[in-house]
This record gives sequence, structure tokens and C-alpha cells, in this order.
Amino acid sequence: MSSSSNNNMHEQRDPSRSKNSEEVLGGVLGDIELSAGDTISSFFAGKLTEVLAERAEQGKLKYGTYLTTFNGRDSIRDLNEELFDALFYLKQASLEGLITKSTYIQMHDSLLQLLILADEG
Repeated sequence: MSSSSNNNMHEQRDPSRSKNSEEVLGGVLGDIELSAGDTISSFFAGKLTEVLAERAEQGKLKYGTYLTTFNGRDSIRDLNEELFDALFYLKQASLEGLITKSTYIQMHDSLLQLLILADEG
């Protein structure tokens, strides 16, 4: 794992804004819109947009601001930590019988690929 993902013992500070900060939500929603019709259905894109906007609001309530660039946090470390958490939740769902073995394997392999890509930077 990259050096940024190896510092898990130390807490990161809460996000802050800088003069170069830009909100991330608009870019994420724009990427979803571009994928609609090609990678994902328009219906699913709409659902993703709703969930992402809701998650952004939850983040704003928790941190006092939407996720922004140059916020003083290590975004690759945050990404890795969330992907590692996803592995735990995925296994939990599998053990509870909420997903099929085939779905578990596909999602597990996809998460591992994401971790590899994140580590490569």
C-alpha cells in the first residue's frame, strides 16, 4: 500500500477550505450524467444523483461544508479507508445472506481492483 494509506494510526484533521478549494459534488454529478445511457441507465443515474446529493448533505451536516478539493486531508488515504470498510460491509452482507455468492465474488474482486488502482495513484 502507498505511504499515505499506511498512516492509519493517526487521525486526520477535519476538512477545511482553502482559496483553491472547489466543491467535489458537482464534478461527481457531472460524471454520472456523462455515464447515463452509456455505462448506466438514465433511471439508475437519477437514483445515484439522489443518493449522492443526500450523502453530500450528510457530510455537510457532519463537517460544516461539502467535500472540497485542497481541504487539508489526504484524499487517497480517505479513499483507501472507505474501500477497506466496504470489504467489511460486503462480507457482512454475504454472511447475512443478503447477496448471492456470485454477487459477493464480483463485488469483492471489484473492490480489490479499486484498492490496487488507488495504490498505484
